[in-house]
Amino acid sequence: MRSSQGANLVVTALVVVTLDFLAPVFDYLPVPTLAAIVIVAGLGLFDVVVAMGLSVLLMVLGADAMDRHGRSNEESMRKNRRD
Repeated sequence: MRSSQGANLVVTALVVVTLDFLAPVFDYLPVPTLAAIVIVAGLGLFDVVVAMGLSVLLMVLGADAMDRHGRSNEESMRKNRRD
């Protein structure tokens, strides 16, 4: 479903007006509760499955980098150690 620019403007205006009237309510919310609301609202902005796949890819790349560079660093540390 496509939304027009007019619909986007209407939604933006409604959000601004709603936040203007509800801002005093948020003063009494604890910070962790407000953070949870923001996190839940933000989860809808991206595909969680893609993000999880990306995090797995980054972990694999990080482990590969540690394997390549970490071992040589450990070996050089052993060589410089006086036992």
